Amino acid sequence: MATASLFKNGKNQAVNAATLMKQSLQSTVPPIGQNDTLITGRCISVEAILVTDHIREFKRVEHLTIEY
Repeated sequence: MATASLFKNGKNQAVNAATLMKQSLQSTVPPIGQNDTLITGRCISVEAILVTDHIREFKRVEHLTIEY
């Protein structure tokens, strides 16, 4: 199960990235949602490109590559 091992290996990196990103956006209005925070942390930790049409929240995140 490649996906399970990838998650296990990158779990701490994803949590760290999500935490740092949440702290940096804490004072923004409106705040970024909890699920979006987790998605962003995971994408940053594995240097993935996030493909979405919901760019309003994600465009504020540094170090996140977005395609829409």
